[in-house]
Amino acid sequence: MKRIKLFFGVLMLLIPVSGMAQWVNTVKYSEGLAFVKNDKGKYGFIDEAGTLVIPCNWNGANNFSEGLAPVKNKKGKWGFINKTGELVIPCTWEDVDSFEDGLAIVENSHEKMGIIDKTGKIMAQGGLSVDGPTAA
Repeated sequence: MKRIKLFFGVLMLLIPVSGMAQWVNTVKYSEGLAFVKNDKGKYGFIDEAGTLVIPCNWNGANNFSEGLAPVKNKKGKWGFINKTGELVIPCTWEDVDSFEDGLAIVENSHEKMGIIDKTGKIMAQGGLSVDGPTAA
């Protein structure tokens, strides 16, 4: 049954719908949403009916995990949005991983990695801070 839903979901994305952009890139659904790329290179999210629910305003995106999805702003920095499209963790990171067990790995501009929680609080630093490496 999941294969049939996925097939029809992908098929819907390939058929132009009046008033909707035809998606250049799509991936599998995660938590009921899939990120899509429009013909202008911007990313947003559609629901399983193929309806755009989070506008294509982002320069990059990835799947939802634990209610949050990584998104990249026009300055090339990553943050996280919730399922309503609200930016809940500011775009301050050079790279991020999806959340797992309430935590995500992030990297700053100094290639220092750390772990944040779902509020954006740094839980493990490894020399990481939002603005750069911490003083030793």
